[in-house]
Amino acid sequence: MELPSADAATERRRPTTDGHAHFLPMARRRFPEDSRRRSIDEAAPMPSSYRLPVAAALVALAFAGMHLGFEYVDGGVRSHHVLNRADLPDISNWFGLIILPALGWAFGVRLRNRPGARRSIWVGLVASLAYGAALATSFELGATDITQAIFFGLLPLAIVAPIYRAECMLGFVAGMSFTFGAILPCFFAVLFACLSAALRLGFLAIRKRLRRNRDA
Repeated sequence: MELPSADAATERRRPTTDGHAHFLPMARRRFPEDSRRRSIDEAAPMPSSYRLPVAAALVALAFAGMHLGFEYVDGGVRSHHVLNRADLPDISNWFGLIILPALGWAFGVRLRNRPGARRSIWVGLVASLAYGAALATSFELGATDITQAIFFGLLPLAIVAPIYRAECMLGFVAGMSFTFGAILPCFFAVLFACLSAALRLGFLAIRKRLRRNRDA
């Protein structure tokens, strides 16, 4: 008959416990780690996928704020009548604080999604900014013929150029905002953008169908 060893006697004297006793030390070690991890995650920098849209929206907001600040100290923020007619409702330039950042966000999203076409995107922004500024300047100078020529020149541009893209809309609205505010140029930008998209997409669909019939 073998006598029980000292280790076996010690094991029998050790009180029995359930899994909770083993869980408590682990929990004490785990919870501080979780809290530290949460604090690190909360202090983590913004994901790179949002940096360009946010930066573009903030720049557009600063541009709108500069414009409205200039108007505010120069006699008050202006309003513009629809179609420049006094019998139609007027719209305040304060809407620029919403419209320009929204267009800036769309521009930033396009920059993020098309990294290989950033040069052409910037060219589109600068060209549309110059086009809108030329239209606004000719209106301010009272050159009605030039203003009409530039305005109706948007019709052929809607056919030959993709003016429905975010950079074109942002540049056009920003270029005209100091004269007309943001909401009226945005209305015309959306109108011509829809026309451009319909014409170009329709043309592409017709060309694709003709090519399919020719191949058949």
